Amino acid sequence: MNRLTIVKIISRLRGEPFAVSWVPVADDWNRGDGERWADRPGAQVPSRERESTLNRAVVYAERPGRKRRRLRMDIHVPETAGPHPLVLYLPGGGFAVAQFRMGRPQRGYVADAGFVVASMEYRTVGDGATYEDGLADIRDAIAYLRHHEAAYQVDVSRVVLWGESSGGYLAALAATRGVAGGCVMGVVDVVGASDLSQVADGFDEATQRMWHDPYSLVSRYVGNPLPHEANPLEFVNAATPPFLLFHGDDDRIVSPRQSLILHRALTAAGVSSRRIVLEGAGHGELALPTSDTKVWTSTAVMEVIVGFLTARTGSAAGP
Repeated sequence: MNRLTIVKIISRLRGEPFAVSWVPVADDWNRGDGERWADRPGAQVPSRERESTLNRAVVYAERPGRKRRRLRMDIHVPETAGPHPLVLYLPGGGFAVAQFRMGRPQRGYVADAGFVVASMEYRTVGDGATYEDGLADIRDAIAYLRHHEAAYQVDVSRVVLWGESSGGYLAALAATRGVAGGCVMGVVDVVGASDLSQVADGFDEATQRMWHDPYSLVSRYVGNPLPHEANPLEFVNAATPPFLLFHGDDDRIVSPRQSLILHRALTAAGVSSRRIVLEGAGHGELALPTSDTKVWTSTAVMEVIVGFLTARTGSAAGP
């Protein structure tokens, strides 16, 4: 069972149907600024870590409530001597879930390249949370790792945010709003949204209505209409850190136009941004059928991510 199936089942059980468009966006939206890659998955990342230690389900914060909420993260630490730059991974889940165990092979691949990789759980609609809670969780995750730098051999003065889908949106918002301070040196945004008021542009009418319904996951997480504070595009400026953006041209969940409008806003502000559109690819690891996810777990894609991380943090490490 792949990620999309899990998310859809959880969303349905909670009375929060997950929207998937019957039609892709018009092709002219995919041929905008950026690079276009043919969909050739090629070699895959190893299924297990080779040169890193995985610290599982580390509690980085506790939230009060009727049932005390413990927020956890998996922390990969390279075997080589540190301190190492930090890559903070924000998993996707449509604002319904945030499974910190997702993407383990990719996270292990990055850790083997010489980075501490922390995959964090953050609060979602299921917790009654909003985007401001998600930003607070990012701040607390970084603060926890700063307090435990020696234990995890991590240098929290060098941080890159790496998010997928809803995690990509939060990474973009955190970086543009500067909520993590000056330590964030870059953002890897995979199939993430930017301006959520346009998240379904180009999709079928039923999907657009579902996304923009006042009771949808998006509306409940960020508000309806979209407030200024929840839109990364509103905060892009010359001090925004560089971005690496990925999108599939057959994404039926988050319109590929989302990465395009963010890319254009970044470059207009003089910020370094690289946008790569993968032909035939769907919504990251939430793509259907499952075979379509392999492009996202290919070494070709991961090598670009590792190269970006290395350039941004000044690390000389490589896989």
